[in-house]
Amino acid sequence: MPISSTSSAYNWDEMRCGETPALEPGRPPDYAGENAHLLRLVRALRDQAGDIMMVLANTALEACGAGSAGISILETLEGAPARFRWLALAGAWRPYQAALMPRTGSPSGGLLERNELQVICGPLSEFPGVAQLRPHCQEALLAPFCLEGVPMGALWVVKHDLHQHFDSEDARVLTNLAEFACAAHETSRSFESLRSQLDACSDANAVLVRADRSKDAFIATIAHELRDPLAPLVNASAVLKLAPADSAVITRASDLILRQVRTISRLAEDLLDVSRVRLGMLEIRTNRVELSDILRLAVAAGMPVIAPNKHRLELGPMHPVQVIADEIRISQVLRNLLSNAAKYTDATGLITVALRCEAAEAVVTVCDTGIGIPSDQLETVFDLFAQSGQAGTQRSNGGLGIGLHLARQLVVAHGGSLTAESPGTGLGSTFTMRLPRAPPQSGYPNS
Repeated sequence: MPISSTSSAYNWDEMRCGETPALEPGRPPDYAGENAHLLRLVRALRDQAGDIMMVLANTALEACGAGSAGISILETLEGAPARFRWLALAGAWRPYQAALMPRTGSPSGGLLERNELQVICGPLSEFPGVAQLRPHCQEALLAPFCLEGVPMGALWVVKHDLHQHFDSEDARVLTNLAEFACAAHETSRSFESLRSQLDACSDANAVLVRADRSKDAFIATIAHELRDPLAPLVNASAVLKLAPADSAVITRASDLILRQVRTISRLAEDLLDVSRVRLGMLEIRTNRVELSDILRLAVAAGMPVIAPNKHRLELGPMHPVQVIADEIRISQVLRNLLSNAAKYTDATGLITVALRCEAAEAVVTVCDTGIGIPSDQLETVFDLFAQSGQAGTQRSNGGLGIGLHLARQLVVAHGGSLTAESPGTGLGSTFTMRLPRAPPQSGYPNS
């Protein structure tokens, strides 16, 4: 490869290829030492692929007896001037790792223009980006390397001692190392890409593991939820076989069977509705309806959920307001909110349902005096299959974790919102449903 030389006072554009190099007379070629260096690089390529560029910089530093050594890679970003990034540094300039240098007016920029070995004698005062580095450069030797014939970077070594110089043997060794640099750079890039892909796969695998655990927990919970009502059904059936006809025992057993069958039926309905929502197949049939009427009916229908633990259920203000809604779906939302309030409120606790108007919205609140919700869980309570219960408690009646999720999806399908508030653990919670009020219509007052 031809060698061009210059001092820092020269302009790169005035240089001529093939000039007599400003290099010390060559030492005898040290092929054994060079082979040892190359062998080390090959081993690093096998064992330290991610650090191969740093190994190469250190090899150039040692082989050429330099004060600093480095690898500059040309970066071209859309809309920005081309620049060099110091990808790997060794020696005294190691702290400048990852520094950026402009292509125009830099030693590496001129090097790539000629695509041949260059030696620069004297301080680099003509290159402001390099001149400010410490210790000063007294002499630099640069070798280009290419990718598919296109110059893309430089391998360089620097002397900081005014009385030390590079010789032709350094030029020969650096040229050979530069041939290795391109393969090393491509290997390093491939290694980084592979590592990123492995990290992405690891993250995806972690998500799959969590999903698999959630599935297992969900299956266990649904088995528990189905087993609970089935056991009383079996017992009630046995009682019916033994009880005399027309007795009060038959009436109680029949009522128990009806309640448990309704529980299973609601469970199946919620599961189907969650599936329909996720598949985008949930059907909403809206009409102009009086929301206060739906609330009263839903509260009455929810009494079987409230009664077993003797919760107190109070109706707050019920301002008449019309909405465009699917009556069955809104009733389902309220049923799920009441069920959630009962589930996480101790016996004899208070549950309050109220309806008010705010501007263009109808606002329904379901408040309880239960276990409350920490601030960091006010959103996660709406997650699908969030079974741990509010405030992270492991309640035996924690359920499938679909009630609040489904309730929010149904409200959102009506153009509304469902949120949770709580002063904190043990201080109860409030769930607020907001629905757009129906526009005024002749013959239908909208208070």
